[in-house]
Amino acid sequence: MAPPITSQDHFVAPSDLAAQAQHLEHHRIRVPAKRFATPQSVSSSHPVLRGTVLTEKSASGMLVHLVDALAMQDFTVEAEVSACLKVTIFFEGETRFQFGEQTLTLEKDSQQAKVMTISRDEKCRMSIRDGDRRYGLYVAVTPEWFASHGFSDVNLLQRLKEHLSIQNWVLPRHLWLQARKLLEQQDTSPKGRLVREGFGIALIGEWLASIEEANQTPVRSVSRQVQRFVQYLSDEASWSLSLDMIGNHLGMSSATLQRYAREHLGMSLTQYLRKQRLNRACQALHRGEASIMEAAHIAGYSHPNNFTVAFKRQFGVPPTEVHQRSLNSLLTRYSASEGVPCVKS
Repeated sequence: MAPPITSQDHFVAPSDLAAQAQHLEHHRIRVPAKRFATPQSVSSSHPVLRGTVLTEKSASGMLVHLVDALAMQDFTVEAEVSACLKVTIFFEGETRFQFGEQTLTLEKDSQQAKVMTISRDEKCRMSIRDGDRRYGLYVAVTPEWFASHGFSDVNLLQRLKEHLSIQNWVLPRHLWLQARKLLEQQDTSPKGRLVREGFGIALIGEWLASIEEANQTPVRSVSRQVQRFVQYLSDEASWSLSLDMIGNHLGMSSATLQRYAREHLGMSLTQYLRKQRLNRACQALHRGEASIMEAAHIAGYSHPNNFTVAFKRQFGVPPTEVHQRSLNSLLTRYSASEGVPCVKS
């Protein structure tokens, strides 16, 4: 259970939230058109939260956000979110996001964090309901942040390309406890700011260590040629190319391409490209950006019947029923089956 709100007499108005959201592009806060009675001691009219909200961005570009607040009325926050990796820790409450037609919910989970990747700029809508309690924090960094710190592991690069994916990550106990301590103290001094940035760096560092351990891929044991192969095949631009074009670009023979594909993609290169094209067609269908005929063309099929058979084999539903499932669940099924490139030692 979360502790009582630390600032019982602190109220947050829409203007306060707007000041906290300066890191977001084209942000807008919508409050229903109704008056809200507030205590006479509150100088700001129509507060939307009771409690505290703290958002700060370090010189390196890392964003740290802490919230310990109770919603006093319904409101929404709309913004354009840039590509990033976000690690969210909730001790109480949940947050509902809408990206286009896809809805994602982040909620508390016993000693688990939610790791979300956004691979491109995306319009986002966050809905808050009257009475919602939110007690938690998140740390967000951009792909440029990783690059500026020298991180270029192919598994990390692949994770950053997974749009709107969510991973459950069991936090080390010391980070879980430190996150609670940060929320309880909310020290606004320069020292407190430094402590929060240090926590963010430790959090991201532990997550990087966890994916390295999960993939068991020491970079030093992998040849540079294999890294070029996997990194190139992780790029969406390569998925529509022929095998000859890929071979010419990488300077590899057809036999080498197929050997690397079997060893490091777990399937033939033809199968991998087909799966990635179907994945792209699924996203276009779900977002209403393509008809079934157009989606078939995206996936490389000239006949919609063949496309339907391949689509159902990969995603478990025919193209006509794609909107009955969330895009995240469809792509999660796809990622869990095969088709996620990784380097195998």
